[in-house]
Amino acid sequence: MKGKRARKPRAFFVGDHGRLRSVVAAPDGTLWVTTSNRDGRGSPVDGDDRILQIRP
Repeated sequence: MKGKRARKPRAFFVGDHGRLRSVVAAPDGTLWVTTSNRDGRGSPVDGDDRILQIRP
């Protein structure tokens, strides 16, 4: 298979959304990213765990 290859990694969203977990490519070209900030610890509040849509 020919195509573009991954290059040097870059950090995005550092400190913005907490712990980023799974990343899935959506059919429309966006990325869906899940966050996991509580993992069953403490008392969850609104916005702790989210699904983010990242547009190119």
